[in-house]
Amino acid sequence: NTLSKKEIADIDDFLKKSIKDAPKTDNTANTQINLNEEFAAKISRIKVNEKSFTIYVLKNSGEEIKLCTYGIVPAENKSLHPSIAKALNEKYSGREVKVIPTGLDRYNRLIAKLYSNDEYLNRKMIDDGFAFYSPKYAPNDTELSQIKIGK
Repeated sequence: NTLSKKEIADIDDFLKKSIKDAPKTDNTANTQINLNEEFAAKISRIKVNEKSFTIYVLKNSGEEIKLCTYGIVPAENKSLHPSIAKALNEKYSGREVKVIPTGLDRYNRLIAKLYSNDEYLNRKMIDDGFAFYSPKYAPNDTELSQIKIGK
């Protein structure tokens, strides 16, 4: 039993429409964030995908916020992403951070600079070889742009 080209095209059209029309329920909590106000939180987990780090933080109120890191992208070798995520989770999960919002991305994730004990974690992730500075996402950031990878 094989599907005809028309049946495959119909299924493809249906799936595309379903995805396009699906309600966007993820990150609704982020719409309540004041982008002009920093806040304290604790890192609960970190995910790594092709173009970003997704960091889940818990505010003191218990609310979980999904954010992405300002100005940096993961190492380009995708095969390393699982080991990068594991290393970052071991190093940073449970760590208290100061979150400084810089905006929202197209997925409604909070874009933020993260600090822990006055250490700029976005910069530290570059220093440790987990990330690269991305001028596309922080074109005027002189601090991140001057970092030598793996310092």
